[in-house]
Amino acid sequence: MILEQFGNLGIVKALALFILGQLKKEKFVYLYVQKSVISFYYNLGFDPIGNLFLCRNTTLENGIL
Repeated sequence: MILEQFGNLGIVKALALFILGQLKKEKFVYLYVQKSVISFYYNLGFDPIGNLFLCRNTTLENGIL
């Protein structure tokens, strides 16, 4: 999660792309994300898989690949 005043600056995208660059050799990378950011990771090349589930009163996607 990022503080609102730092949103839309590309920080999370830059960080995600850096981490993905470090994981190039991995065949699969799994993320468990809040439902509200699924489209963000989809735009980075991830595909949603599985079902929604609750975790600490927050709805999460059951993995995004």
